[in-house]
Amino acid sequence: MFDYRSPALSKALTLLIILVYLAFNSAVADELSSQPQSTNNKKHYKIGVSFVNHYPHFDFSSAEDKGLSWAILEAFARDYGYTFEYVILPPVRLQSALDNRTVDFIYPDNPKWLAHKAEFDRNIYSIPITEATSASYVESFNQNLPLSEVTSVSIPFGYSAITWVEPIEKYNIKSIPVRDLEMALHALKTRTAVAADVEYNVGQHLIKSRPILGSLVVNKNLPKRAVNYHLSTKEHVLLLEQISQFSLEQKELIEMLRSTYGIKSYEQVFN
Repeated sequence: MFDYRSPALSKALTLLIILVYLAFNSAVADELSSQPQSTNNKKHYKIGVSFVNHYPHFDFSSAEDKGLSWAILEAFARDYGYTFEYVILPPVRLQSALDNRTVDFIYPDNPKWLAHKAEFDRNIYSIPITEATSASYVESFNQNLPLSEVTSVSIPFGYSAITWVEPIEKYNIKSIPVRDLEMALHALKTRTAVAADVEYNVGQHLIKSRPILGSLVVNKNLPKRAVNYHLSTKEHVLLLEQISQFSLEQKELIEMLRSTYGIKSYEQVFN
């Protein structure tokens, strides 16, 4: 009997959904690709992407299934006759790559991450490609711990921990920088940190695949919020308009992909 929950089968189903969708839309894609898409008819774009393993949202270093964001971007590209080249970079280098025009777009991006940037040099953003859920993980015995009693929080390097900025200052909480999301969770097991700032769905994926993390849970009293992941650029506005239109027209496909990857929204987690 097949186990529909197995990672291998889930991956196969995800790729099958994408292939079936692309096959059904090939005629539409061919028609669109024969029409001028922009003044310079550019069809190949470079997208600077984070090298962080943020699966199931994204893992662009994977040789096969690169996650939900990749699946959505690839479906859009096929529909509109584009090809995307993913340039993997450290999160701290994404913005400079876009500023220098080394890449045409960066992903993920959010206007709140660059609130300090000069008004004349702002990025231009698509509508959200997908939504993430910032959450705070703890050991199960701290599931109801109030914020005022948290003494330390582990934060992965390169992440904008916007939900924790104010609490850290208000309660004099020690910020523990760690290499990645998995290490942020391991910091709870070693008692290096009391809480961990980790995206909910990524945390669930890591906990399911790492038995040692099985006792970790989300504390709903601690910082949390919905965070949108956008595609951003300096100049390719037409493509952003097209991907926004695609997102509106293909809601059913996107919801199917979200379900296949098992991604829960903020409302599903905290309401």
